[in-house]
Amino acid sequence: MRQSVSDATMQGVAQVIRRFEPPAPVEIEQVPLSSGQEILILRASDNVEAMPFTFDGRAYQRIGTTTSVMPQETYQRLLLERAHARQRWENLPSRFEIEDLDASEIEHTRQGAIAAGRLDPLVSGAVADFLERLGLRANGRILNAAVVVFGQRFLPNYPQCQLRLARFRGLDKTEFNDQRQVHGHALQLMSEATDFLSRHLPIAGRIEPGVFEGVDEPLFPPVALREALVNAFCHRDYSH
Repeated sequence: MRQSVSDATMQGVAQVIRRFEPPAPVEIEQVPLSSGQEILILRASDNVEAMPFTFDGRAYQRIGTTTSVMPQETYQRLLLERAHARQRWENLPSRFEIEDLDASEIEHTRQGAIAAGRLDPLVSGAVADFLERLGLRANGRILNAAVVVFGQRFLPNYPQCQLRLARFRGLDKTEFNDQRQVHGHALQLMSEATDFLSRHLPIAGRIEPGVFEGVDEPLFPPVALREALVNAFCHRDYSH
């Protein structure tokens, strides 16, 4: 099918490209022909770290000359490979040093790991050793991930380490009953988010016969809220 390349054509192609998730690195080039028409050339870089892509919410694979829906097992495997890619921003060396991290928070995390049975108490208590066990230090340098989790002297160099908390009035999201914007490492932000939810989510209560203290019933189970927050912080893109 032949057609002239108009602004509407370019907008249509751009709209289709925007249906990829994550955003696909596709370059569009218009090549004029002697006939006065143009050819559109779409070039996609071989960005392995961004794979897998989905189109309209579904992942596809190309085998030979056939395109088919990607099996769920393959899709999950590629997601894990993308999450653990060594060239991700989180895995790159930071410009900061161990002294720039929150030592008290690191020790608190270490003691929590020991109490949970995830760390032998006889293992060296040195901060550098503990960070290496967590995969937050390599080749004598702390990684960006270490700053995200434990940093305390990173602003304004890490402006992405912030969290905006808001409770809207009504349904149109134009007015606030409360709003805050906080900066800090991920564990601080997690604590701030938990406190904010505790202040604003309703908590019902009841009195049971024979029991002196009342029984609180939060609107949402605290375990479910914590899981949702942890997932949000873990899967957040901290590269920008």
